[in-house]
Amino acid sequence: MDHRGVPQPDEADPGAGILPTCDRDAADILRAVARMSPLPMVLADPYRPDMPAVFCNAAFTRLTGYAEDEVIGRNLRLLQGPETDDRALDTLRLGIAAQREIQVELWNYRQDGTKFWCSMFVGPVFDGNGRLLFWFGSQLDAGARRELDQAQARAQRMDTLGAMAAGIAHEFNNLMTVVLANAESAGTESLTPRQAERLNRVSWAARTAGRLTQQMLAFAGRQVLQSRLVDLNDVVRGADGLLAQLAPAGVPLDLSLAAVPLPAVIDAAKLEMALINLVRNAADASAPGNPILVQTGPAVLDGAPAVEVAVIDHGTGMPPDVASRATEPFFTTKHPGSGTGLGLSMVSGFAEQSRGAMLVHSEQGRGTTVRLVFPRSDAPPI
Repeated sequence: MDHRGVPQPDEADPGAGILPTCDRDAADILRAVARMSPLPMVLADPYRPDMPAVFCNAAFTRLTGYAEDEVIGRNLRLLQGPETDDRALDTLRLGIAAQREIQVELWNYRQDGTKFWCSMFVGPVFDGNGRLLFWFGSQLDAGARRELDQAQARAQRMDTLGAMAAGIAHEFNNLMTVVLANAESAGTESLTPRQAERLNRVSWAARTAGRLTQQMLAFAGRQVLQSRLVDLNDVVRGADGLLAQLAPAGVPLDLSLAAVPLPAVIDAAKLEMALINLVRNAADASAPGNPILVQTGPAVLDGAPAVEVAVIDHGTGMPPDVASRATEPFFTTKHPGSGTGLGLSMVSGFAEQSRGAMLVHSEQGRGTTVRLVFPRSDAPPI
């Protein structure tokens, strides 16, 4: 203030003291437009130390959680945090030094400390004579788009890996066919007991390898399904004896089958293989005294009638980071040599190829539920 107590320009309006009247009018218009914008916007004064913010609109305060008086007068680095990318900040500094527009993406932080993936645009605002008036900034929460981009990238990697797995599986299966054919041919010859035992081991290994190729093809969604109309209850009931053998001592296997038919067009043999994988996983995670439940019932899939079979255990469960990767091929938490990491990938691939879905819910220390959901057929099962 002067000696009369009248506010001076730099006190009444931040930045006004350095602008001629016509520029102040332009600045007022810019502020009015930005104030009405639904996009988060901020203006910074390039002529003050540390280039503080002199304006922010309501959209900016909603996005960041900061009140207007917490922003004005401060440098916008208040939004930075531990995971803010230094390279993006270097790009901003270089752009500001060169007085050119910059667009970067980085982690910013709200007032409550939560981070958000931010798409930020920063640019200089000049008057008609080319004189810098303000630095303008706008930023958007781009988290949803980032997650979509990451999901698409993962899907592309999975498609590539699936194609590779299918190619390897077909070639491997051809080689195992040759091995089995020669083993069968050798079996017709006169062999010593020791030779016969070794030949049996060769045949067993070749058949086991053949099953592994089927898992790889199932993961890749390229196996040939022999689908027909069946009752889900009948498939589970028929596999009960085999599934019960997979549970260790002290871990009973219980069935809870729906009282009504559950017709679906699926490959019954592949469903049995899927259930074997799921029950084996449940058995590995279960301690004595914790039963495994195989349950069937009606369901809904994409808003349409469906049928489902669920394998439920009360074992160790999975933490969120493990559950999110459970269907990745070759991902396993088992000890080396105890699993291929293809089990859940195979089950998921079979469900999707059958126009259904595999749904996993797991809580660490409380167990896991895996549901296989298939479209319900209108026709009664044969």
